[in-house]
Amino acid sequence: MLKRLLKIAGWLLAFLLVVGIGYAIAFTHWLTAHERALETGSQIAATARGPIEYAIAGQGVPILRIHGSPGGYDHSIIGAQARPQDIAGFQVIAVSRPGYLRTPLSSGATPAEQADLYAALLDEMGIERVFVHGISGGGPSALHFAAKYPQRTIGLVLVVPFLQSTQAYRGPMPAAGTGIMAMQDFAWWFGSTLNEPMAKVLMPKMMHGFDAGDPLQMALIDEVGRGFIPARLRRIGRLNDIEQYRALHIESLALERLDVPTLILHGTADANAPFAGSLEVAKRMPRAELVPFEGEDHYMIITRAREITERWRRFMQAQLVREATAATPQ
Repeated sequence: MLKRLLKIAGWLLAFLLVVGIGYAIAFTHWLTAHERALETGSQIAATARGPIEYAIAGQGVPILRIHGSPGGYDHSIIGAQARPQDIAGFQVIAVSRPGYLRTPLSSGATPAEQADLYAALLDEMGIERVFVHGISGGGPSALHFAAKYPQRTIGLVLVVPFLQSTQAYRGPMPAAGTGIMAMQDFAWWFGSTLNEPMAKVLMPKMMHGFDAGDPLQMALIDEVGRGFIPARLRRIGRLNDIEQYRALHIESLALERLDVPTLILHGTADANAPFAGSLEVAKRMPRAELVPFEGEDHYMIITRAREITERWRRFMQAQLVREATAATPQ
């Protein structure tokens, strides 16, 4: 009996070893292709403020889309490419903030410096005015851009933004060490390969209101997860973000005099980016509209994605109509 059990255990271990090696090989091939796609899917502009990586999707009125933490241009461009109907009539300019992918941290560590970098990129592209979208950790530099370059900002959209200094960062911490980062990459990839069964079991417990039967939410989970890979190309940016969150100095901005149409979408139960920051900024900005999502957390960018898209599209179209009406001779 013991010999039989040992034999079964041996066969089981051999099976698991073969499966593990197979997954390791598959992941290595996927990661190589993924990194190659990241490089070929973007370009680098040599601006007066330093290099910045960016990609473009769609045609029409430009939207400068600024990703959160962690991230990269891919976080902002994948959805626009996969669901072009969302950006119909608009052109998304997705950037990698300093420290992420191929944009060096030397191009601008602080939100104010990053705002100058975006302006320099627009100069290189010959674009005068844009809508600005700041999501999560991209909120501070988006707000700084509007504050420093209001004449270049058609309208500002902030979604679950970090707008309040915080010592306690509750997002995923940056991996440390090559081996740990590789394991993290594998874990995210492995989770994506088992997207549907894992999402049905785990996501409803992790995200308030998550619906595994919604194809859009499932697609967004996959996009976000793969957008963390490779960790080694995003770690510097994440570490810098955490440092910046500790002293955002939003209160130093003259928001009371900022005449820029602004839409802020934020969950009242957001434990990552405090809702209080959006509330304070909205009170100070004369043309800001804060739309609170009662009881929603930071992951409303996934669970309430359709409503978020509908609201920012309606907001931007209304601004374009107002500008066209104002420019029409009476």
